Amino acid sequence: MADFATTIAGETRLVPRLTVRQIIDVQNLAAERARVALVQDLNDAGCDAETRLDRLERHRRDTDLVQYVVRQAFTVAGAHEILATAFGGEVPAEIAGLAITEQTDLALRALGLDGVKVAAAAEKANGAPAEGNQ
Repeated sequence: MADFATTIAGETRLVPRLTVRQIIDVQNLAAERARVALVQDLNDAGCDAETRLDRLERHRRDTDLVQYVVRQAFTVAGAHEILATAFGGEVPAEIAGLAITEQTDLALRALGLDGVKVAAAAEKANGAPAEGNQ
């Protein structure tokens, strides 16, 4: 996929889109980090072998889904990982300095999802209460 342009502080910047291989790598890295944390949690909780096996199998199934990597864009660490991968290892300072909602938008676009606008939704949510929440 082709890079996309975005405007940051009045300047146009090209942001690379991830290749399929890079998306798989990001997904695998996030899944492995989550697996390590899950094993530690299961150990800390003193879970029996059957519970541990069930939770690990469920984790494996969940992380094989495409939505797993998309959800990573909605975490601070995940958005950073996606952008770092897109830029070849390090997030440029002007992008790292953006609000997390803007970084999430860029991470989603780097994954090839152009229709989602987290920053705009956050601004709208901050401007007026959601219907029924008055």
